Amino acid sequence: MISLPSHVGADLKINLETDHIILHGSPDEAAGVILHGSVVLNCHEHIKVKGFSLKFSGIIHVHWVEGSSSQRHYKEKKVIMEQEWQFLPRHKIHHYDKGEHHYDFELALPGHLPATFHHDIGMLVYEFKAQVDRPTFMTNYSATRELRLVRTPQLNSALLQQSQEIDNVWANKLAYHIHVPSQVYWTDASIPVTFRLTPLMDHLHIKSIHMVLKEYTRFHADGHRSVERKDLNTLCDLHFFHGAIVDTDHHARQSWSKTEIIKVPVNQPYNHNNNKHHHHHHPVDLVHPDNQGDFIQTSHKLKVVVSLLNPDGHVSELRVSIPIVIIEMVPEEDISVLPAYEDAWRTAPYFPPNDLTSVESSSSSLSSSSSNNTNRHSCAMSTAFSLQEDDSYEQQELDPLPWMGVDLTRVPSYTTALRTGRLYSYSGHSLPSYDSLTLPIATGTAI
Repeated sequence: MISLPSHVGADLKINLETDHIILHGSPDEAAGVILHGSVVLNCHEHIKVKGFSLKFSGIIHVHWVEGSSSQRHYKEKKVIMEQEWQFLPRHKIHHYDKGEHHYDFELALPGHLPATFHHDIGMLVYEFKAQVDRPTFMTNYSATRELRLVRTPQLNSALLQQSQEIDNVWANKLAYHIHVPSQVYWTDASIPVTFRLTPLMDHLHIKSIHMVLKEYTRFHADGHRSVERKDLNTLCDLHFFHGAIVDTDHHARQSWSKTEIIKVPVNQPYNHNNNKHHHHHHPVDLVHPDNQGDFIQTSHKLKVVVSLLNPDGHVSELRVSIPIVIIEMVPEEDISVLPAYEDAWRTAPYFPPNDLTSVESSSSSLSSSSSNNTNRHSCAMSTAFSLQEDDSYEQQELDPLPWMGVDLTRVPSYTTALRTGRLYSYSGHSLPSYDSLTLPIATGTAI
C-alpha cells in the first residue's frame, strides 16, 4: 500500500525497487535480501525543514474480544524488525530550493523474517514511513509504503507431485481409493481429487460427494488462543455416476472413477470492519498461506464427505480429511529453471521414504453409523460433522509444513527474476534430517 499525500509546498514519495520480497525455504535456511530504494521530496517552492527521516518497521498485532456483556480483550504486539535513517542533522533549520531532492537507502532483510499476514484479528505488516519535520506552526510532510514479504518453498517438479493416497474398505461393503496429486497448492490453483469407488454389495449407491476446503487460523495472546475457521470453497456433486468411468474387474465387480475439481480462491484483499477495535488501514486477505508463527499459525484441510445409499434405504457417510498446504507464489515460476552446473549438487532432489503412501493408507480408519432420514439433502454437510472436526482441531497441534527443514535450494534464472519483478533469496546448506521430512498424513473415517 502506498500513501502519497499531496501537501502545499512539497510532495513526499517513497520509491522501492519492488513491493514484494520472496524468501525461499524455511526461516532457518532462507538467505537474506538487500532492498534498495529512495525517498523523494518534490518541492514546489522554497521550504524550510527541521528534520528528515525514514523508518522501516515490521510489527505483528493480535487483538480479539471475548464475551458479550462483560468483554475481555486479548492483545499482543511485537516488533519484528526496525530500522531508521536520518537524512539531515537535527536541531538545525535546512533550506530546500524548488525541485526534487533524492535520498537513497538500502535495507538488509534477514531470511528468517516471517511472511506478511493480513487478517481481521491479527496482522504482520512491514512498512516504510518517511517524515519531514517543519518549523513550528508549519505542516509536516509524511508518506508511507508497505513492503510485502512472501515465504515459499523452493519446489521441484518431483516434490510438487508427491501425491496423497487413501485406500480402504468400508464395512466390507465399499472399497474406495482417493487420490490427490500433490500436497502443495497456491491461490487460484485447481485441486483435482480422483475417486475410485467399488461397491462390494448389490444395490449400494453413491448419493453425493461434498468437498470443503477449510482454513484454520490460530491466534495467541496473553496466554490464550482463538481459532478462526473459514470455508474457502465448496463443491457438491449430486450426480456422481454422470460422467464417471465404469470399469469391471476379474470378479465382475464394477468400479466408478471420477475426478472432482475444487479451486483455491484468488487472494483478493478486501476491507473488513467487523472488528471495531482494530485501527489498521490495511485490507484483509481472503486466503492466508500456511505458516507457523509465534502468535499466528495457519493450516488448511480438504474435508470430503461421500454419502452412500444402502439397500435398506438408510444413508451412511464416508468422511475423509486431507491436509493441503497453500502457498502464495505460483511454483511454475521456479520449477522450470535449471541450476548452473556448479550448483547442480545442491539441487539434487531429496525424497521422503517411498512407503509413505502405504503408511497413509494403513492409517486411515473406518467406522460406520447410519441415518434413517433418507429424505435429507445428502450434500448438506451435517452440523455435527463440522463441529466434531473443528473441535478436534483445537485439541491438536498444527501439522508441520511439508517443506519445513527441507533443503530445497535453487535460485531462479536471470530472465525469471526480471519477469517476476521480485527479489529472491538463495541459500545452500546440507541435506535435512530424516525426522524433518515427515509429511502430514491424510485420514479417513466413515460413519
